[in-house]
Amino acid sequence: MTAIAVNESTVHSLYYKHFMFNRGICDDCGERRSKRGLQVAQYKWNFRILRSSAITLNKSKHIIIIGFTSCGKTVTGKLLANLLDRDFRDTDELIEQEFVKRSNSSLSCREIYKSIGEDLFRKLESDILKHLASANPLVISTGGGTPIYPFNQEILKDMGCLVYLTATPEIIFNRMKGKGIPAFLESNPTVEGLSALLDERNQIYARICDVQIDTSELTPNEIVSEIKKKLSGQSCDRD
Repeated sequence: MTAIAVNESTVHSLYYKHFMFNRGICDDCGERRSKRGLQVAQYKWNFRILRSSAITLNKSKHIIIIGFTSCGKTVTGKLLANLLDRDFRDTDELIEQEFVKRSNSSLSCREIYKSIGEDLFRKLESDILKHLASANPLVISTGGGTPIYPFNQEILKDMGCLVYLTATPEIIFNRMKGKGIPAFLESNPTVEGLSALLDERNQIYARICDVQIDTSELTPNEIVSEIKKKLSGQSCDRD
């Protein structure tokens, strides 16, 4: 367990930069910023605050982000990995890469699922998880269905800290429409159909996770900040 400390000079520096930022003045050049410059500075400021805040994490553990599709797992995972100087892995991307090796065919995860069926897809998914388990500590984003299966649950719980991201059915459905309705929802592609599936899956996500965060009204930076707060001091050890 290692803490990233914030010393006094760092705090004074951040307060000064925040003061200058609020005045719309570049702290490096002393000139007043344009509107676009302020937007860029705001993003950089948010990232400085996240990186400089104190946090205690078990650095020998993976951080695995679980939850329903379109809850922000990949975006959040990449930002968190960058913040913690870890590599990021998306299990859906790894499944696609492994499928190319095994079949010499390049398909998306949804196409692979339809092509080989659920049982073989989950077996491929489990193989990916087992491979990741022995890697140096990572931030990992999983597919929405990954934690639903008992054999995957055991692997995930042994790997590290499980962060469950959720959102309201309406927000998830609107996000999904932009990417295309997934195969598991094609029989009833409505908010009502999604809600029924969410109710079933949320119970499993909530049971196995270490922390849970509702992302409905949060930006990616705010989600990362919540993860850091809730994981601080967590050992994520299993009985």
